[in-house]
Amino acid sequence: MSRPVLDQPIEQIAYSPAQAASACGLGLTTLRELIASGQIAHFRVSRRILIRKADLAEFCDRLFREQHGGRNKPTSLPPCSDAQGGGHGQTR
Repeated sequence: MSRPVLDQPIEQIAYSPAQAASACGLGLTTLRELIASGQIAHFRVSRRILIRKADLAEFCDRLFREQHGGRNKPTSLPPCSDAQGGGHGQTR
């Protein structure tokens, strides 16, 4: 029996720490410290640590709001959890 061929890639809903760090433009050590301090929600499957895409986006949004006085994030910037690894950083 052959496996079906998918026309479109499957959307990833959880990331490994390395993938999550890359998606937000952080170093792996920094991301692991944020996980250990409880700032980024995570869960385990056996020994593997996973971060939900929604939790990563929520962390980035919360950090943005804290740094910008509660203003909404600018609509011209992609969310940090997009597939391209964009972030909320601004070029000045």
